[in-house]
Amino acid sequence: MFVAKVFKTIKKKCVFLELFCMYRLLLKVKPSSKQTGKKYYFDIGLHSSASELRLVSKWLSNHEVKLVGIEANPKHYCAALDGLYCPGANLINVAIVGPEHVSNKVKMYVDQVGSGLGDTLLEERAIQRKMQHIEVDATRLSILFDELGINFHEDIIIIRMNIEGSEVFVLQDLIEAGIISNIDAFMGSWDDAHKISKMLGEQQDKIMNRYSVQPMQFNSRDIKGPFSSLKSHIIKSYLYKVLNI
Repeated sequence: MFVAKVFKTIKKKCVFLELFCMYRLLLKVKPSSKQTGKKYYFDIGLHSSASELRLVSKWLSNHEVKLVGIEANPKHYCAALDGLYCPGANLINVAIVGPEHVSNKVKMYVDQVGSGLGDTLLEERAIQRKMQHIEVDATRLSILFDELGINFHEDIIIIRMNIEGSEVFVLQDLIEAGIISNIDAFMGSWDDAHKISKMLGEQQDKIMNRYSVQPMQFNSRDIKGPFSSLKSHIIKSYLYKVLNI
């Protein structure tokens, strides 16, 4: 009984710390200085529910923001496509890889639960969880940007990622392409790299510190768990602020 009470108290304190960090980042972030271009919101790692993109589509329904959702697993891509109900969103079935990956295919290790939340490109994670793999289409985000005709000097770009530790490789790609400083905001928790290995976590931290990357926390647990209404309000306000709307 005592242990349960202590755990509950710690959990509450963690939530309050999350709220504090989210609100501090909301106050700190500046509206994009880009005024003449288009506005893009990328959601990388939709999983089967696409719950975050679905919520963002409601928030931005009265604003001219191009929504791009990306999911690597074909099965979950189809589920997201069927359940999103957002005609204006562009959903793409492809895995986003880093600059060291040269093939247009990649192994994806599949979460046996079936939701897609645990799907990963990282073999280390797959070994930990004894996961099976499938082969999926792959591309770099910088290449996809070029295919979409994005103007990095005029277009506002927001990227949310939840890709089970592969966020660091996307950052490496943006650095190699010379466009990481043109991204107006990042979103997501990005805590999986540290869970997978100390080296991967340190690698991610080094890049984030060097390039001042501070993602606004935004995953499914933030819109369904404790204080979800308050968290959602902070996330929505953050989006509006960056997008100048």
